[in-house]
Amino acid sequence: MGSRRRLGWNEDRTIDGTVYAVLSVIAGALFLIGLCGLLLGVKVDASEGEPLKCGTAVTGVESAVTFDAVQAGLPDRAVDARVAACDSAINTRRVWAWPATGVGAVGGFVLVYLVPFVHPSPEWALSKVRPIHR
Repeated sequence: MGSRRRLGWNEDRTIDGTVYAVLSVIAGALFLIGLCGLLLGVKVDASEGEPLKCGTAVTGVESAVTFDAVQAGLPDRAVDARVAACDSAINTRRVWAWPATGVGAVGGFVLVYLVPFVHPSPEWALSKVRPIHR
């Protein structure tokens, strides 16, 4: 029976530094992309040709969407259509932004846990702490 080698794991139960670095970049990128998706505003093309600012995936549909439409004298059907369009766009953003943020955060926590198993050890994870006082 030969030795089985899993992806990134060496025979002495350590993780290759290159694999660790690639996983760190992927987890960080997923977290940042998801966070940007949650916090950046969503815009929808309105029937008048101007973009309609809907809100973010965290805050939901802004009340200004309804207020501006009512102040402009639009019928209730048009107001409901605007709110539905904004709600649909925000829900579409939430479908990918929340999972990307969660997977990136969990991946980051798992990678922090795996630091002792990385070989060669990263320079910032030295076991010997050099005194800075004299």
